[in-house]
Formats: sequence, structure tokens, C-alpha cells
Amino acid sequence: MTTRTASEKKTDKTLHDLFMTELADVYSAEKQLVEALPKMAEAAMAKELQEVITSHLKETEGHVRTVERVFAALDMKPKAKKCE
Repeated sequence: MTTRTASEKKTDKTLHDLFMTELADVYSAEKQLVEALPKMAEAAMAKELQEVITSHLKETEGHVRTVERVFAALDMKPKAKKCE
């Protein structure tokens, strides 16, 4: 069994904290897009642009589900962190 130093344990905590912060940031961004994209599609004048935005919305909804699965795998409740 390998004994880890306090510094190594602190780095793990710091990396975990950084990962969780970034995951929450990504979750927030994807959720915001899910809200914004339908409005953008509605405002688009060109049919082709509406279709592309709608397609992107479906992909983004899949991203939200993926991030939620990551939170679940970590036994964490999904939470969003808004960018400042």
C-alpha cells in the first residue's frame, strides 16, 4: 500500500474541486442554451437557419443529459454555476 503525503491529498481535493466547478459551469451553459435556442429559432427568418438551430437544440439537450449522468455517477445533485 502506498502512503500519500498531505500535499498529494490536497492536490486531489483541489483537482476534484476544479472538476466540479467546471462541470457546474458546463451544466449552466448547456441549460442556458436550452432556454435560448428556441427563442433564436423562432426569431430566425430563414427556414434553413430555424432547422439548424432546432437541430442544435436537440444536441444541446443531449449534452444536458450527459452532464446530469456525470453528476449522478459522482452521487452529486446537478447544480449550475453561472459564469461571471
